[in-house]
Amino acid sequence: EPVLVFSIDAQHSMAVTALGFTNSVRFLITASKDGSIKRWDLHKLAQDKIEESLSEGAKKRADERKKKDQRHPDKPEEHPLKVKAHQGGVAVLIMHHHGEFFLTSGVQDPKMTIWDAETMLDLQHFETPKDANTLHATFSNDGKFVISADTTNQFRLWNIEGNKEVFSSTLDSTDVMHSIDFASDGRFVATVAVEAQNITIWDAAAGLKVQGILVGHSAPVVKTSFSYDGRYMCSVAKDKTLIAWHLKDCQAIASLLFDHEPSALFVGRSWPRLVAGDSTGHVYMMQVIFPTRLNLEEESSVTQERLASPDHSKGTRSSLV
Repeated sequence: EPVLVFSIDAQHSMAVTALGFTNSVRFLITASKDGSIKRWDLHKLAQDKIEESLSEGAKKRADERKKKDQRHPDKPEEHPLKVKAHQGGVAVLIMHHHGEFFLTSGVQDPKMTIWDAETMLDLQHFETPKDANTLHATFSNDGKFVISADTTNQFRLWNIEGNKEVFSSTLDSTDVMHSIDFASDGRFVATVAVEAQNITIWDAAAGLKVQGILVGHSAPVVKTSFSYDGRYMCSVAKDKTLIAWHLKDCQAIASLLFDHEPSALFVGRSWPRLVAGDSTGHVYMMQVIFPTRLNLEEESSVTQERLASPDHSKGTRSSLV
């Protein structure tokens, strides 16, 4: 089941809407409904967490060291580093597969922006259709293109060097989508209709045919996120739950109950580590623990038995403090 590693107050003025680790896992980027993005140095965060647990004498020595560092010419930069990204809030934040770059899109402004995580400077903008909000985007494996999906059920391919749209395709669905997500290897696409409690998995390799329906949440799904290898996916919903799924058999393998409604989720390269944000602005770093290594047949059988058990919620969910 997911185990809490540590949590932080992201200190945005509104709910966290998107987040993720950079390729090197050096930085954590958080984005908010207030339109801002923040870059957190994970080494600095870990150091701060260690210092919180120190004795009074050790804390005093740590404070003296910080004061000394502040007098040094190479004064550390502000932490976290914060910039204003989009008017009306940040809707999408995704990471580059190779470099320390990431992409964001806004809730209201029709553009996608590529950022340098080292400097937090914006490098490039893509003007998106004004009648469509971007629901998700990802970089191609070679890093030369951006693939986006929007509220008109259109998939669009953008050439980064040429800064223009070069191809588009339409998802064969009449549903109005709340979210569209796709695995980094391009095989699976996950869609969630507006106010839907279920997640539809499409097999892109088979021509966008339905692979299965993920059923487990009791309230509308808020966010989904694939593991980098495309074998697993996690989802969070308004019922305050996080569920981890095995995609080959479309079965839940773990779940967790939050104290507050989750609003953001990221898995990616960090699997089985993941990070989630909630409506209070807090961010939680977690790791999914597998007690035993099961083959697919055993895993499916155990999962079905666990989900059918009356004590399922007690055995697979834990509360975040």
